[in-house]
Amino acid sequence: MQFVKKVKLSHDTFEFYFKRESFFLYKPGQYISLHLKEKTITLPTYSFTISSSPSEKKYITITTKVNNKSPFKNRLFKLSANEKISYKGPFGEFTLDTNAANQLFLAGGIGVTPFHSMITYAANKKLSNNLYLFVSFTESNEVVYFDVLQNIAKRHSNIKIIYTITNQSEDKSWDGERGRITTNLINKYLDVKQIDKIMIVGPLKMTIAMEELVSTLDLKNDNVQIEVFSGY
Repeated sequence: MQFVKKVKLSHDTFEFYFKRESFFLYKPGQYISLHLKEKTITLPTYSFTISSSPSEKKYITITTKVNNKSPFKNRLFKLSANEKISYKGPFGEFTLDTNAANQLFLAGGIGVTPFHSMITYAANKKLSNNLYLFVSFTESNEVVYFDVLQNIAKRHSNIKIIYTITNQSEDKSWDGERGRITTNLINKYLDVKQIDKIMIVGPLKMTIAMEELVSTLDLKNDNVQIEVFSGY
């Protein structure tokens, strides 16, 4: 796979573009494992969600944070244009369910990446599924994909995007929601009785909290899928 470029999305988060090989097929939400070498040393394998949509034919992207303590990340950020790297995949069952009419997505921070892929795909394919995304970040300077996803929501009435900042004392210019994702916040934007699938992604503590929150919702079924992101 050939590296193309990296794009800064927030103060510490970058999107990496790779040329998509014609034979590479994947579902929105799946991930790949990257294999990098530092001179003659093979570094530990890292796995990343493919943040781009399968409907994007030219590139695939991964999105990750800077981590100066990680030899793998240091090598990743030093990739040169046109450099080729090895990968395996795609992997994973955490993918868009096109049979679920009303879906609730709950994400913490970089956990928004699989939902960026799913929502972009749903919009490009003009799917009729109702998709509701709630994503929380600690600070506004950590926010990624806000404008992209809000623009999709403006064009597609079946897609709703809600971002919230948990540090309520910072950045007075932020005019979105503040505080953690709560039952009250969810009920403010949708009728949870209509939800037939819930997907949760984020750090371990966040996913545990969201799983507990979901147990308090008045749902018609317990179709919940969870994926934990750690160390990214």
